[in-house]
Amino acid sequence: MTKPLLLTRVALVAAILLAGAYDVAVAKGQTTGTTTSSASPTRTTARDPRVNVWTGMYTTEQAARGGQAYMQLCSRCHRDDLSGGQSGGQSGGQKVPALVGSAFFDRWSELVLLDVFALIQSAMPNDHHGFVSSDAARDIVSFLLQKNGIPAGKTELSKDIEKLKLILITRTPPK
Repeated sequence: MTKPLLLTRVALVAAILLAGAYDVAVAKGQTTGTTTSSASPTRTTARDPRVNVWTGMYTTEQAARGGQAYMQLCSRCHRDDLSGGQSGGQSGGQKVPALVGSAFFDRWSELVLLDVFALIQSAMPNDHHGFVSSDAARDIVSFLLQKNGIPAGKTELSKDIEKLKLILITRTPPK
């Protein structure tokens, strides 16, 4: 992928994220005239708090495909066991976050699945030696959910970005 095309994709994903954050703020009556930086995900709650990752948002087959894509595209930095650590020369020796356990929930809790999907598709792999298609990004999100103990369901993670905006990541299932 050429650099201009990559930058265009990043800008598009940022615009989608900002539009979703604004929609939620308007619905809650919380607009103050300030804008949210596109450099970080927007911490919002989903419009329907019952729609969350614990209600079976992906299939085991999708997570298996995600595991294969993860090993091909992500494991060289995040490691086979998703433990992260210090990266080698390709990423300039940067700290690479773990993608499992408390590190995952510390980073993504109270965000929506679109945030995870957008980061994977627009900014990974960090060294930009590969490209993550939208199908592979959804599969990788499913794999991450599975590895973090979030149960599978009967339908695959949606291809509809509007639906991904509504799926809240929480540390524990709702009561």
